[in-house]
Amino acid sequence: MKFRSTIAGLFGLGALLTAPIAHAQGFAIPPQAGVLVGQMEVTGPIWNFSSDLLNQGGPWGSITVTNTNCTIPYVPGTAQAGAVIFTSPLSPGLPSDGTLEPYTGSAATGQVALFPMADTGGTNVTASLTGLEPFVMGNTLSVCLTLGTPPPMLADINVGQQQVAATNYDVSGVTTADTETFQPLIAISGTQTTTDGINRQLVFFFVGDGFLGTDTLFPSLAPLQLVGSPGPDQINVSYDDPTGGTPVTITYTLSDGVLTPSGTPPGH
Repeated sequence: MKFRSTIAGLFGLGALLTAPIAHAQGFAIPPQAGVLVGQMEVTGPIWNFSSDLLNQGGPWGSITVTNTNCTIPYVPGTAQAGAVIFTSPLSPGLPSDGTLEPYTGSAATGQVALFPMADTGGTNVTASLTGLEPFVMGNTLSVCLTLGTPPPMLADINVGQQQVAATNYDVSGVTTADTETFQPLIAISGTQTTTDGINRQLVFFFVGDGFLGTDTLFPSLAPLQLVGSPGPDQINVSYDDPTGGTPVTITYTLSDGVLTPSGTPPGH
């Protein structure tokens, strides 16, 4: 971490004109204390970062990129006069993204994207900044994630994703439908690759955070895809035919706590 400051009265006007300017932008949210994802030094005007935060899936409310630290990212005054900080709120759930806006110390901007790591329940974080000034070079920027409050449905989806990951299936899609009980019907598709290279697919159904069961007793060996909700208590799943025939869409309907398919998926 490197801070640079200039005392204009001591070094004169010429030094003032070449000194780094502490930019403060009105679009950026205040930096928040958070969990350290990783660090990377600035070596040029473009900074690209990618790292995994294992076993922590959020939900994340905001991100702070700073040359200070994640515990106390910003203290106004001379103690952090050389602070360079960017922040962004994050869209709910995973995947998630946001625009990094300058809070202080720089006028650069950037992007951030978060993706779920189904195998560990963690979060993959990629971030980039463009337009970093020369005085920022040599600083090490820390990436900090701050927890947010999950909406009820998002909390249920997170629980479902963790349960799917626990069965050694990678989450490939999520679809929800409204129900009369005010708890969402949630479908989470998962893919598992066997040691001999065969892709096996299942759809895991939940009401709220309660597990209902899978779409079929045995996994599908041809690709399937969640294709939305045609109405309350219903979710559509499209199945490829393993023999090369026309794909088939099956509607799964929830009634009295029981999920009923409109037909039999091809290959079952």
